Amino acid sequence: VRLTTDINVVVYDFLNKIDSRAGNIDDWDDFDGIDSAAGDARIQERHTDDDPTGSPVWSNWNNLESAEFESRAFDFRVNLSTVDSAYNIRVTKLQIVAEDI
Repeated sequence: VRLTTDINVVVYDFLNKIDSRAGNIDDWDDFDGIDSAAGDARIQERHTDDDPTGSPVWSNWNNLESAEFESRAFDFRVNLSTVDSAYNIRVTKLQIVAEDI
């Protein structure tokens, strides 16, 4: 099977009020607030050839964009992170397409 990912994310400031800002003021990137911040969204997969309803032995987690596999079952997760705790990530689209090859 060929797995391909499609993800859209928006990094946004949910604490754009000075009284709501987290952390020490000396650690802020900008006193007035900035329009964007660095963020990351990594789709990861692990797979197994065992029966997933039993006690499967899974592979290690690996980043996934597009790859081909011969496996019985897959498990997916998304790791979201930002460099500034005043920002959050909104996932607006998350899709993993499995195509028979």
